[in-house]
Amino acid sequence: MSFFGATKIAFLAISIIGSTAGVGGSLSYKLKNKLSEQARIKRSQDKKQRIEAEKQAQSLRQKRKEEAPIEHKVFKAEAISKGIKNGNHLCWEWEKGIHGDKTSLNEEKCKEKIQKIWGENSEKQPEKWFRSNPDSAITFLNNSLSLSPNKFSILKSKDNNLWETGGFWCRHKEDKENEGMIIVGCDKESWKLSQWE
Repeated sequence: MSFFGATKIAFLAISIIGSTAGVGGSLSYKLKNKLSEQARIKRSQDKKQRIEAEKQAQSLRQKRKEEAPIEHKVFKAEAISKGIKNGNHLCWEWEKGIHGDKTSLNEEKCKEKIQKIWGENSEKQPEKWFRSNPDSAITFLNNSLSLSPNKFSILKSKDNNLWETGGFWCRHKEDKENEGMIIVGCDKESWKLSQWE
């Protein structure tokens, strides 16, 4: 084989390798673009679904709000706290919801409230007691016991396990007499809440 023949073979080999690499690179580029396009389409579809779900949820919330009777829009709230110094109880009421004016009950009315709610077993009751809807309970506990935001969802759940906030152990339960309301009890001694009814 002459030098000229060897040059032709080398040139041919280089051409084949170059075109193969070019085709491979082109295929890789096309495949990459196809995958990117599919990912964009998927993200777009997911976003549309999220937006639609948010619209439906907003519509449902608005419908429920419009259908709710007026008396259920503002919840009365009540709180009882055992006195630190002399063991007397302190009682408060919010007739127009937790964001309205708070009324402190005098000793006689507070005793009447305690008798009505707890009967004779007030000694077995927690140091702090609150009754209202879950949102009002969140506001009350946030103001009085520095309830952390990660506990907000607990008050809206049906789970009544013990949880801690502001140095107190708390538990909540549905108010069987008033639909949509809960009762929250908090005490520094967790064992008292295990007996709480």
